[in-house]
Amino acid sequence: MNLFAPPRTPGLRFLWLWGPPIAYMIAIHIESSMSSVSLPANLSDKVAHAMGFGLLALLFLRALAGGTWSGVTRWTLAGCVALTLLYGMKDEWQQMYTPGRSSDPLDVAADFAGAAGAASLAGAWSIIRRL
Repeated sequence: MNLFAPPRTPGLRFLWLWGPPIAYMIAIHIESSMSSVSLPANLSDKVAHAMGFGLLALLFLRALAGGTWSGVTRWTLAGCVALTLLYGMKDEWQQMYTPGRSSDPLDVAADFAGAAGAASLAGAWSIIRRL
């Protein structure tokens, strides 16, 4: 039995593919609802956004690609960046209404940079795997 193979049952397959990005979006939502967040001393807010949303992009890519490297295409790469950007915009919109937080368009730019960087690396890796 392959523990990494997607389940064949449609409901379980959906959870296997989309459960991780949904759980991670819930975690981001909860963190964004807090009035203050502490980062490690040497980690800037923009780097934290790029890293966090880069991970979200990879989780979206896994789901969109069906959990396989052969499913990584330019469309799934573009889709994962687009979904991540939309969620980053939602995150900043939410922070406008959270006491003690503020919205910063540069955070959305950092989200995009992290998503695009992660998607680029994953896309390059999928090309290398096919050689």
